[in-house]
Amino acid sequence: MENEGQKTKKQVILGWAPPANVYMPSPAMSVLKAYLQNFGYNVCIEYWNLYLRKLQNEFMWSDGTLADEGAEHLLLYYNYLAIKHKDTCAYNRLKVLLKAIKPQYINMSPNFWDEHMHQYAQKFEDLLNEIIDKYDFDKILYFGLEVNLYQWVCSSIIAEKIKEKNPSAVIVVGGIGTKEAAIAYLQNFAQFDIAMWGEGEIPLLHLTEKISEDKTDELSSIGNIAYRVNGEILTSRIPNMEFADLSSKALRPDYSDFFDKMDCYGVPKQYALLSFENSRSCHWKKCHFCYLNMGYKFRKKDIAVTLDEIADSVKKYGIYRIQFLDNDLIDNDFARFDAFLDGLMEIREQYPRLSIDLGEIISHGVNARIVKKMALAGFNHVQIGYESPSDNLLRKIDKKNTFSSNLLFIKFAYKYRIHVNGANVLRGLIEETEDDIIESIDNLHFLRFFYAENFFKHNISQLAVIKSSPYYNKIKDELPYRWAENPMSMLLPRNYLQAETKIILLEHLKLSQNLLWDKFIEIEHYYKSQHYSYLFVSYDDKAIYKEYCNGTLINELEFDTHSTEWNVLQKANEEVISLAELAKECHIEEKSLIPIIDGLFAERLIFHSSDYSEIVSVVDISTSK
Repeated sequence: MENEGQKTKKQVILGWAPPANVYMPSPAMSVLKAYLQNFGYNVCIEYWNLYLRKLQNEFMWSDGTLADEGAEHLLLYYNYLAIKHKDTCAYNRLKVLLKAIKPQYINMSPNFWDEHMHQYAQKFEDLLNEIIDKYDFDKILYFGLEVNLYQWVCSSIIAEKIKEKNPSAVIVVGGIGTKEAAIAYLQNFAQFDIAMWGEGEIPLLHLTEKISEDKTDELSSIGNIAYRVNGEILTSRIPNMEFADLSSKALRPDYSDFFDKMDCYGVPKQYALLSFENSRSCHWKKCHFCYLNMGYKFRKKDIAVTLDEIADSVKKYGIYRIQFLDNDLIDNDFARFDAFLDGLMEIREQYPRLSIDLGEIISHGVNARIVKKMALAGFNHVQIGYESPSDNLLRKIDKKNTFSSNLLFIKFAYKYRIHVNGANVLRGLIEETEDDIIESIDNLHFLRFFYAENFFKHNISQLAVIKSSPYYNKIKDELPYRWAENPMSMLLPRNYLQAETKIILLEHLKLSQNLLWDKFIEIEHYYKSQHYSYLFVSYDDKAIYKEYCNGTLINELEFDTHSTEWNVLQKANEEVISLAELAKECHIEEKSLIPIIDGLFAERLIFHSSDYSEIVSVVDISTSK
């Protein structure tokens, strides 16, 4: 039963560790705190990423801009581990990285680097001792730590220090995708007592009940946990089949701990960012490379609840930068998304400074009207699950979006000034062929207008695989000689992770890539260094298209505004359309329409898929004057 009053005087202490973003409260811990408190438990969140921020920056000679998220910001903790475990190889690698950060210090005393590294290892340990020594362990029920996204590095150190102070302290870790990974964390870290995989709210509530009632002999009845009994690692008898109602008030995040501490640790309020969840997991779940939604059930939150959470949080905390955690805000329900945008626009009327700094959508089915409405609702940055400029490759890996749908979104995002973040080009996909890379290079020309003002660019990345990846069984035999652990793992002490668990816990990257990707980068660099533009000039029943590169006219075409060519440009302007639909709307047979489409494709004014099921205009003819 909810809201029964305080269950125990003991406190649950949740921890959020580096390299988590210091400008935002923990999305996961803020929800877990609220959920447990709703059932009468006393919970606080320790923001270790804030506590350690100053020391982390000093170690890297940073002005603070480095103190964001990312595994490269873990050097302070790798340094501590290398010294503690007396690992000379890891220590020397770290020294090289520090020299690369500040090469001008090479001219200083030969002992400078060793003194710096040992000094900050000691400062880090002193700070841990200072914080943990303040705990009254008799008043603490358990500690909960996150291990996702490399938080396990710092969390393992914090947990070890807690156990050093109080060996009987209970430490629970979460943010784990699979049962095998949960077991692996316990195998590697004796300081972790319990590991949870999948969604956390209900299993953590049951676990909290068992610990508070001193019934830890009944842990096997809780879904999705691994735990120790007399040194043996055991797991749940049953999988977790209970999933919290996202629309419940019990899941409304409690950000108070972050804002109570933010000012003390030098986080400017204007940079603070709030996170909201309008759905959980992914409705698509077909992309061949993805392993990010293991253990999560797809479901939606009532949009009225999300909108109320946003309005209430903006009012309460005075924070106007927000982001959404959803894999796809549209969730294959355009009517719902349209109503959600209406609600966001109403909030913006009350809070004009509201800015949506990140939201992710699948571009399939999106049209110009939706993109414009997103801009009016306050979206400044959007991810679209890009992955490749090759339409053929997107089909092979079962992406829902296509190059056509991505192109249309980018075109109107450029018009309405919504920045497209994370246009990742994944190299080394198992299905990738040389023809796909060549197609990717050719398709850069369809994006030529959007490189202006550094508005759009691709982020070149590598395929990462772990054991829970759909790709794992296809590449496991070649792992030893064609794949390598994430380079950051080279900074860990040699035996910090058991060899057989590394593929479970660490991303592995392909050692080599097709050399054509180097040419992709070179050719894209050309587009980024040029300024392509166009205009339409209309008179009588004519429209003149003029295309420029760096102000020089490079193409000029004349269209009769009653012609089929112009009609195609119109029909394919604001939405992706099929050949069959175009033929119907243009009152022409498909076989007669294909040469017209091919002609516009040759001029790079139209893009079409190989089977003509998707056709979209590259240029916006509504700019015709």
